[in-house]
Amino acid sequence: MIAISADDDDASERTAARLALTYPVLADPTRETIKAYRVYDDAFDIALPAVFIVDGGGVVRAKLIGTRSERPPARLVLETAATATLVRPAELLLAAWARLKHASP
Repeated sequence: MIAISADDDDASERTAARLALTYPVLADPTRETIKAYRVYDDAFDIALPAVFIVDGGGVVRAKLIGTRSERPPARLVLETAATATLVRPAELLLAAWARLKHASP
């Protein structure tokens, strides 16, 4: 599991520490990834809370998007994840993130 924040690196790290998160929180202050995954709310310049279920081949199998004030329900996330197969390990997601952030447009 990873999280992607619209905040800068320092703010993302502070949030992860404050919430005692056990998974990486990646920073996307330019909103490139957030916009690419269509979870950007331009009216408020924020990322909507969302969960993506990704298979072993890197294919997005499910996309659960919350609202400005509510995250996708945990039960729905767990039920959706239970039906997905070959969820990509976090290390592969981090490598994909690094490639995306350093790719030329």
